[in-house]
Amino acid sequence: MQKEMTEEERQLHRVKVCRARLYDKAPGTFMMMGGLPIEAAPIPTFATDGIKIFVGVDFCKTLAETEIKAIIIHESLHISLKHHMRRPEWCSIKLWNVACDYVINDWIYLSENYGSEFCLPKGCLWDRKFRGWAAEKVAKYLLDQGWDDDDDDDENGECRCGDVMDAPEDEDMSSEEMEAELDKRIADASLMEKSVSETGIGGSITKIQNQQQERTTSSEHVRHWLQTTFSSKHKSLARPNRRFVYKKIYLPTPKREAERLHVCIDSSASVGRRELGDYRANIVRWAKELGLSLIRVAYADTRVHPNKETGEVWHDIVLDNGTGADSIELNVHGGGGTSFDHIFQEIERTGEQVSALVYMTDGYGGVSVDEPSYPVMWLSSGCVPSFGRTGKWGMHVNIDY
Repeated sequence: MQKEMTEEERQLHRVKVCRARLYDKAPGTFMMMGGLPIEAAPIPTFATDGIKIFVGVDFCKTLAETEIKAIIIHESLHISLKHHMRRPEWCSIKLWNVACDYVINDWIYLSENYGSEFCLPKGCLWDRKFRGWAAEKVAKYLLDQGWDDDDDDDENGECRCGDVMDAPEDEDMSSEEMEAELDKRIADASLMEKSVSETGIGGSITKIQNQQQERTTSSEHVRHWLQTTFSSKHKSLARPNRRFVYKKIYLPTPKREAERLHVCIDSSASVGRRELGDYRANIVRWAKELGLSLIRVAYADTRVHPNKETGEVWHDIVLDNGTGADSIELNVHGGGGTSFDHIFQEIERTGEQVSALVYMTDGYGGVSVDEPSYPVMWLSSGCVPSFGRTGKWGMHVNIDY
């Protein structure tokens, strides 16, 4: 005689069946979620940490099959968009979940089979104004609107239908290796999505993979821009040779412009360790590829923070044609608000000769100064900075999310 299933087993079985039935209508989701263990957990709804799917049994009992399918897709998008890997330090887990839900649920609502094959539970978070936004931008907006973690989720009749947890640490695998493995899963899911169906969840996994490829292409654009910008081989008058300054003789430093780079790093509170780690990795790569001998770095939030040893704006990183780049460390100062104007004003005030400036930022801030005479790249890990009366200027590259 077959043993009767417990309520927990019954609900977990429902989730597994719904996942299997997504093969035709959401093949990318099926591929992303097919191998993940499904476990019951004492949580309000559903959740994932990128490794497992957790099910709140009491919540699951209230759901129709179409709603379970939608929540599985919802959790799949959390993983595909790497929400479990990229929560900013300034963002609480609750705020992060709300921001991510606004992004994901809009994708689901716009799906071709929404309403017939899958449907989000009533009251799930959605707002049209967030369409096309990154989760980081939504979170920043909510903070600016007075977000409070202590507010009730359902105060306005809205609720979270599936949460994302931070990725667990793995002693056998680095975060870079975990991300590389996830990228492969996304590529495989996109391939299945293309081969099985042209409809379903609107090619969401394929869309995500295309975004990944666009970021790679953007990285190539950055490299090409730098190589083109720093192709001049004449000597620079930007900094006098210090060996003769004490004699009041100002001779040009015998370095090519191609060997020196000016970088301003956004050191405001919204920029966390992950972003700073990405900025450092880019600087190291450029130093090697361009054979840089000098990188002049400035740190700015609501003001430019001077080098405490020299009193100058710039924190110099001296290399030998790129040699020693791996030992580069960023001595970050700041932690306040954001204003992008100050570095440009400081360059104009001091007469610093700049061949080009790379501004590394999460993009949350405004620009009101006019475009300078030298080329500027806005290398953003979030959104594009807001430009006022001057209009948008500079090259804008988003190589993150």
